Amino acid sequence: MRAVLFRVCSVILQRKDEGNAVYVFMGWKRAEGKYFFVYRVAGAAKLLCIYYALVKECLREANDLRKRLGLLEYLAGLLYSS
Repeated sequence: MRAVLFRVCSVILQRKDEGNAVYVFMGWKRAEGKYFFVYRVAGAAKLLCIYYALVKECLREANDLRKRLGLLEYLAGLLYSS
């Protein structure tokens, strides 16, 4: 997994997208004088934090949707049972 993260960070560095939070973070670490490996590992960690936050948000939304659908099924059952 680390190799994949390093490749993703390498692609982020090659694209030089100023709007990318990971690229900006790695540039900030590079400006601090950190070694290449160090700021690439820091970028990979930042990328994982962002990815985890997005996955957590998607799971929360899916859970909320599941609860709403359950409530709708319950109300539909009450409506059609009488």
